[in-house]
Amino acid sequence: MRCIKCDNFINDKFLYCPFCGKKQTHQTVLIPGRDYPLPRRTKGTGSIRYLGDNRSRPYQARIVKNGVSMSLGTFETLSAAQAILNRFDPAMVSERFNATLGDIWRSYTESSAYRKLTDKGQEGMDTAWSRLQVLSSCKMRDLKRSDYQKIIDTAMKKPRYVIRTKEQLAKMQPADVERYKKLISQPPEPLGYAGKHKIQILISILCQEAMGDDIIDTNYGELLSLKTDEEKVQRRNFTEEEIEKLFVAAHQDEDSKLRLGARLILIYVYTGFRANELLRLPRANVDLENQLMRGGSKTKAGKNRPIPIHERIYPFIEEMMRQKTKQTLLVLEDNRTITYDHFVDVLFYPALDKLGINYLDEAGNRTLTPHRTRHTFTQLSVENGVKPDALKKIMGHTKISTTIDKYDEVENTKYLVGELGKI
Repeated sequence: MRCIKCDNFINDKFLYCPFCGKKQTHQTVLIPGRDYPLPRRTKGTGSIRYLGDNRSRPYQARIVKNGVSMSLGTFETLSAAQAILNRFDPAMVSERFNATLGDIWRSYTESSAYRKLTDKGQEGMDTAWSRLQVLSSCKMRDLKRSDYQKIIDTAMKKPRYVIRTKEQLAKMQPADVERYKKLISQPPEPLGYAGKHKIQILISILCQEAMGDDIIDTNYGELLSLKTDEEKVQRRNFTEEEIEKLFVAAHQDEDSKLRLGARLILIYVYTGFRANELLRLPRANVDLENQLMRGGSKTKAGKNRPIPIHERIYPFIEEMMRQKTKQTLLVLEDNRTITYDHFVDVLFYPALDKLGINYLDEAGNRTLTPHRTRHTFTQLSVENGVKPDALKKIMGHTKISTTIDKYDEVENTKYLVGELGKI
């Protein structure tokens, strides 16, 4: 302990200071397991209270901040309580020292950093917070890497369907009922890498907020592991042969679902649209005369971006525009809106199955996904010499580095040999 007068370190059992001779005062509370009273700490360095034998954490460390007594927490042992007091200078302890994770989240949502995010960005942060909300009432300073890691490791994909009532099921078509039963019977899948990465980003942001108030001194978001089975899956792009198969199917009349599925895949391949960007594209955003569409989402650069209509898909877009419909969207099936799940489960993968396009690896993982059409568009653009600034604008990226770094997956060996031949 420190002498209450000269502030020198002295033995806890000393009644008088050997340096200045000042008599030391002691607390009157006897601590179990000690045969002498607990010495009073130097004024201004906090105090320890014993809360009783019936507590699992009976030692409470307290400090006085701006005239207000503040608890630094309760501890199982006296040494742990002393350690927390020795670690913190009351003058440096933030008034938000006991803030919970929920308090930090609310503070972040009120900050300019959160308000500057796009609607899509805020939605992503809100979704990530829904995973962390179970820790909302925990004090930020009590949370460690293992607490956050458990959230990430146990995160599961949320169902992409709405629970139907018996009355709603009775009104549905038999095929839709069967598809619904198949969906709800599937076991939950672990959250993919992208979803876990968003949780990690939010944890890192919240830790930085807490570090700014001296609540914690470690950014646990940087210490988390995001290992998932999805990382091991080697995705690929559509090949030239597969694209030609799709064009053959897109012009046939026997199977309307195969024809529509093939056409949509090709529109994605030749526009770089994200899945819902095309499915939610208003007919008013299509200018056939100038061969241009305007659409997009996600970022400021991605919204309302100009996308040329390639001559190979122009007939498909033109036919969609000729359809007489009261709907405002371009992409429809039987005059009904197509949802993302319907596109994936009824049009995309069934079309690949019927055309004999293999999209599974040896372990049964999907190597071709709807988003790979966007990657394929970038590969075709790079291979055919589309200028980087034009590609960036069409893709809706703010920086060309995003286009190159994220989609640097050109695997066409003929293209690589040809490029090398320019030397």
